Amino acid sequence: MADTLKVITEHYEEAFLENLWHNRYLVFIIPLTGLTTIHLLRRFLFGGKANKGIKEVLDTINKNAHTLFGVPDQMRTVFQEVLRLAAK
Repeated sequence: MADTLKVITEHYEEAFLENLWHNRYLVFIIPLTGLTTIHLLRRFLFGGKANKGIKEVLDTINKNAHTLFGVPDQMRTVFQEVLRLAAK
């Protein structure tokens, strides 16, 4: 699963960086889109529950209590963070 996420992230990173060279306005649109998506997902899909980041992952591993949204939410967060860093 981690390898698949890595390959997908690299693919989108290359695509975004290529588009960034041709369209400089994407520097503003990409982060705004990511932040809006995070806000909407937290509000409507996850019921307003705040994401605790690494603390939530470590608690999940230590307790061995996998929540329905914990792992996919973390994967989405990591993927968006990589895209945000790639856009810099």
